[in-house]
Amino acid sequence: MEVVAGKMEGVRTKSHGDKGFKKGFLLMPGEDPVKLDPDAWKKSLEGLTEEEIKWKAWLATRGHDVQITESNLQDYCEVAPAGEQAEMRRPAPSGLNQFVPEPALPRNRCPEFGCEQTFETPLLLRLHAKATHPPTFPPAAIEAWDPRSIPEGMGAKYPTYSWRQDTSYVVMRVPVPRGTSAQEVEVRLSKTSVFVGLGGGRVLLDSKTAYPIYVDEYDIQWELEPAHDPYVLVHLTKFFRKEAMNCRDASETWWKRCLRCPGEKPFGSSQPPSEYYSSVGTYDKQGEL
Repeated sequence: MEVVAGKMEGVRTKSHGDKGFKKGFLLMPGEDPVKLDPDAWKKSLEGLTEEEIKWKAWLATRGHDVQITESNLQDYCEVAPAGEQAEMRRPAPSGLNQFVPEPALPRNRCPEFGCEQTFETPLLLRLHAKATHPPTFPPAAIEAWDPRSIPEGMGAKYPTYSWRQDTSYVVMRVPVPRGTSAQEVEVRLSKTSVFVGLGGGRVLLDSKTAYPIYVDEYDIQWELEPAHDPYVLVHLTKFFRKEAMNCRDASETWWKRCLRCPGEKPFGSSQPPSEYYSSVGTYDKQGEL
């Protein structure tokens, strides 16, 4: 069938109905049509092993994660001269089909102070804690609810409370039983006393302060920390502080002790440590001492 019209002038093509020729294949002027060999695929498999045939079939269908075209053929197939058999080679791994090992299961460490055991599931951890670590109050170790160290002259730790100070503020920690909610906590402050209790009339701390504190009855700051061994943070503001302009220097704001109770003794030194003078603004920056 001759096609001579417009821009197609001089171009000949074979009809789709002609047998032995590729459908829609255009022939340039002076070019003879080439008959396709229906057995060409069989000849291309001659000399290949069964594994190479399977690999070639996988590569030619959908077993590849990229589309093979003439532009990237050299990257995935080795082209051999005419009449020679090309060696099969696997493409470079792209990373999409690589095996990624599953991450290890998280280890559930026992939160009890001094216990280093780990368990595969939370259920095993709960069974261990119930059988080995029954809840006790107050906790046997102070580090269970206050693990941070306190420099000498900056505060102290006791079985039922701990305290830290800077030049303007004092922060107290009072441990509470496990399962305590904020609705059960009662905190009362006055210029010379501190009270911390729980519902039902249980008293955790009730004592006079060694030095006066500034109390705003509309803004008593305390918070319950829901840790494994929970505790209450009580924020105290020193009455004598440089911001209030009622003292000469920072040495007059230093507390030698926090409470006037028999178990607490004042520091042996009469002068604050060097860390005390450099603690200006520590509370404002961190919110805790």
